Amino acid sequence: MKILTSKNRFFCLFNLLFFIVSCHNTNTQKTQEPNEMSHDEKMGKITELYNSGEYETFIKLAENELNNTENDFEFFLALSNAYGNLGNYDKTFYYAEKLLEKEPTNYYALLALGNYYFVLEKLDSAEFYYNKVLSINPNYARANLNLAQLFVKKGEKNKAIEQYIKAIELFNQNNFEDEVLLYSKEVLKLDPENKIAKEYIDKLKM
Repeated sequence: MKILTSKNRFFCLFNLLFFIVSCHNTNTQKTQEPNEMSHDEKMGKITELYNSGEYETFIKLAENELNNTENDFEFFLALSNAYGNLGNYDKTFYYAEKLLEKEPTNYYALLALGNYYFVLEKLDSAEFYYNKVLSINPNYARANLNLAQLFVKKGEKNKAIEQYIKAIELFNQNNFEDEVLLYSKEVLKLDPENKIAKEYIDKLKM
């Protein structure tokens, strides 16, 4: 579904998180047996499994490594997303909420909760979390975009257009021309005479 956060965004974030975990634990590794994988090797393997979409194997290794990792909360968002891809929403919510216990303003986790509620068609809860994300980071284009799509589903056209425009303006500031064009067209589906969307489209055609 469109509303799901881009997997590439999760993958990039996840690779960064593993890098942080590895750096933090460099001096805490135990002496390993000759045939035992080092911590960094395990991180590489786990990251590879996640990025290739082998979520069941990823989950087994990642959850096992939680017992040996000092900064284990760095795993939580990836585990939440992996369980979401497998349709296990109890675990999906569990790990997202565990991360928020550690980092209450982690807007990636808050956005993930909004996305999961959207998929489950609990739209009021999804809206709550999207708005919470935007209260922390109002310049997060993805949250504005997801909120726009939520309002479309709820039949609240004017609110949807408002959020689309906010997202488009943020995409434009960052020179994401494909996104500007795509979502300007979405605005015109809702309001064929919308001047702002027309201006963005005309500018890109020049």
